[in-house]
Amino acid sequence: MKLKILTMTVLTAAFFHYGNLLLAEWDGGEVQTIPCSIYGVDDREDVADSGLKMKALSASAVSLFIESSLSTGAAGSYSIPASAGTLGANRGMAPGERFTDQVQGAYCSGALVGDDLVFTAGHCLKESGIGNFDCAKDKLIFGFAIAKKGGSAPTKFAKKDVYGCKEIVAWKRENSPKTDYAVLRLDRKVEGRTPLAISRKDDLKVGDKLFVIGNPDGLPIKVAGGAKVRSMP
Repeated sequence: MKLKILTMTVLTAAFFHYGNLLLAEWDGGEVQTIPCSIYGVDDREDVADSGLKMKALSASAVSLFIESSLSTGAAGSYSIPASAGTLGANRGMAPGERFTDQVQGAYCSGALVGDDLVFTAGHCLKESGIGNFDCAKDKLIFGFAIAKKGGSAPTKFAKKDVYGCKEIVAWKRENSPKTDYAVLRLDRKVEGRTPLAISRKDDLKVGDKLFVIGNPDGLPIKVAGGAKVRSMP
């Protein structure tokens, strides 16, 4: 079966909806469990550990940040403050769990699909009544990823990688049939990154293989290549 490339963007926590593994946390010396969502083998990888094709595609993934979660710097730069904390500290995770030492910062994931257009999930936006991303003030940042083996994700971002949201071009969120997407126009064209193609064919089937690129639980960009279509609306 050929691998089908499906452009998908999801709320950072929703990327974590990958199953139902239980993680351990420490509470007064006792081990407790907290539910999360990882189906089957946890095959998430940092960009640095992925293949060349995934690295190229990941360069067109963008991380959505709530402005209040960022600190402003000189020359239009932004940074993730130390108070953001790591996944392990924020979730009370037990030692040895994956990615516990990585900073949490992003709110949602998106994909560059035009010179100045980003495709994301409708429920990320404040207009949905669920999301908090406000087009009028929040930021979209490229490069929130671990790009070198043994490295760490950047917490400071130059002006060239930080974009504002100029307008909501399209937005739809319905429960039946399940529809959940938004298209945002950036405040300027993106240079040095290739827009991803959107498949407009209606030919996905249960069992078709696909992969996911995004920011699970606000972490730096991850790639998961072992996904598949589990059900169709």
